[in-house]
Amino acid sequence: MQVKQDKMPQGWKETTLGKVAEFSNGRISPERFDSGKYEVFGSNGVIGLSDETNADANTIIIGRVGSYCGSLYLSKNKCWVTDNAIKAKANETSDSFYLYYLLTTQKLNSKAAGSGQPLINQEILNTIDVLLPPLPEQKAIAAILSSFDDKIELLRRQNKTLEKIAQTIFKEWFFNFIVNGEKLKVNSKTGLPEGWRVGRLTEMFDFMEGPGIRNWQYTESGRRFMNIRLIQNGDIDIKKANFISLEEAKTTYKHFHLQERDMVVSTSGTLGRSAIVRKEHLPLM
Repeated sequence: MQVKQDKMPQGWKETTLGKVAEFSNGRISPERFDSGKYEVFGSNGVIGLSDETNADANTIIIGRVGSYCGSLYLSKNKCWVTDNAIKAKANETSDSFYLYYLLTTQKLNSKAAGSGQPLINQEILNTIDVLLPPLPEQKAIAAILSSFDDKIELLRRQNKTLEKIAQTIFKEWFFNFIVNGEKLKVNSKTGLPEGWRVGRLTEMFDFMEGPGIRNWQYTESGRRFMNIRLIQNGDIDIKKANFISLEEAKTTYKHFHLQERDMVVSTSGTLGRSAIVRKEHLPLM
């Protein structure tokens, strides 16, 4: 990263991640419980609870290997980080929350080594170039971004409530056959409401498997594309998307472009994750 000195904000400096954070690998997962005191983080986020910890509060967790390589999490409390992830801790020159948001801009999985099983290690992380403002500015920037995250989390909780309501309505309609408070007339032969039928998903949906896009195809900008990491809690986290060039998107992969109300489902890694494509996710492939 080269920035002309006359264009750099006053007090900012060019440095590397290794000079502002300390990285260390996680350890084999401890015994996990349903009611443990501390969260256990793997490369795909929280995977359980434990009464043991190996990381302090405000530790950044980075997915180390596999399809979640480069994924990012920030634990505000003590936690356990497994050997599928790397711990990052801010030193005296930096703020953990600022570093977390800084890392989200780095598209770490595009820096992974290995053609088969993607892998990111401390050596790669230590050499990444970054711009660092003075510590007070770091804290101010992080506070603003954290407030946005808090609002997003509130909306997610509201969506969860709406999802539960939707599930209740779904059960009433499709199991109890009650719509708008009235029981539908059931056909004695089919056991279904009049006019209903049993069908296969293949009769109602067109299925298409996504393309196999490799790390070397990633670009800094262009067209966003889906992968498993984006499907979180029944939604698509578009901020985590990587890009391929518009030229490739419009030629080689032109038939993979998603449309509003398409459904995406994970078929590898963590199976069965799903989400509906919304207008605000587009353009996306």
